[in-house]
Amino acid sequence: GQKGTAAYAAIIGVQNIQPADTQTGSESVKHALNQLKSSLSNTAKNLKILRDSPWTYNQDGYHLPGRQITISYIYQGKQFIKHLIGIPRPEGTVAHVWSYTAPMQQFAAFQSVAEKILSSWRILPSGAR
Repeated sequence: GQKGTAAYAAIIGVQNIQPADTQTGSESVKHALNQLKSSLSNTAKNLKILRDSPWTYNQDGYHLPGRQITISYIYQGKQFIKHLIGIPRPEGTVAHVWSYTAPMQQFAAFQSVAEKILSSWRILPSGAR
């Protein structure tokens, strides 16, 4: 959202992460999510895992088993919730990580928008445009 609106602090991100020393896509997802949790724990306080469960990408002929994690934490005096979803690239050791972060009081208000964006996420085969 635009600066000055409630939606400004609701952030959706997508990262491609290729952790070192991984042999499979599922290992990459595990390591990538652990790296993100560790990084967050270095800058935030009162980090709590609210959910850690399987999540599967089922679109465009792909069935990619991954994980979802929901975390609450305090950053600069405000409580936030972050929902992370990690799925492996169909080939190789890259993890695709989608995230939605918002202040706790606004998380539910923008969750449906975040879920619509998540449902539009497309994993394309190598070389596709």
